[in-house]
Amino acid sequence: MSVIDTVSNFVNKHLPRSGRVIVGLSGGADSVALLVALVDAGVECVAAHCNFHLRGEESNRDHRFCEELCGRLGVELLSRDFDVAARQAETSESVEMACRSLRYDWWRGLIEAGKGDFIAVGHHREDNVETFFINLLRGSGITGLKGMLPVNGHVIRPMLQLSRPQIEEFLTSRGYTWVVDRTNLENEYRRNKLRNIILP
Repeated sequence: MSVIDTVSNFVNKHLPRSGRVIVGLSGGADSVALLVALVDAGVECVAAHCNFHLRGEESNRDHRFCEELCGRLGVELLSRDFDVAARQAETSESVEMACRSLRYDWWRGLIEAGKGDFIAVGHHREDNVETFFINLLRGSGITGLKGMLPVNGHVIRPMLQLSRPQIEEFLTSRGYTWVVDRTNLENEYRRNKLRNIILP
């Protein structure tokens, strides 16, 4: 099934007609495809971009890319700068977990402020497989041996049935580009080791 069909079917099944969706937009292929497909499906969207300032000029490049993409699509862009080091000092979280906490806390705040009804994230089939194995490696019991849910409270994942190659092919065929986070190619984090070494 195509990206458009998959996302449209998800929208028809799970979203009320009046629902407004906040799309977590990093500028990577997954989030770009999600935003494009939701707009194509006639969903009222607003994009939310986090700048963690962890990659110097590359972080600012991602923000500029998101501004240009949203301008092209006619979508409002909300953006916020974060101090990851300050969060880590307060909570002792890893960089990865600190970014996740800051991101989801902000998104929940946007819903509470009435900016949208749902948060849409661009997780896909491979992300779900990685999540299962991360839970397994953490020593999860039977109840925890699962991937991500398509709908989890206010968080929705319309592309869980799609593969990364399908997503990239969709964007290329539609004339859209995306940015690449170079840290995704590094194997410092557990998820990256699974993605880059073990699962292939």
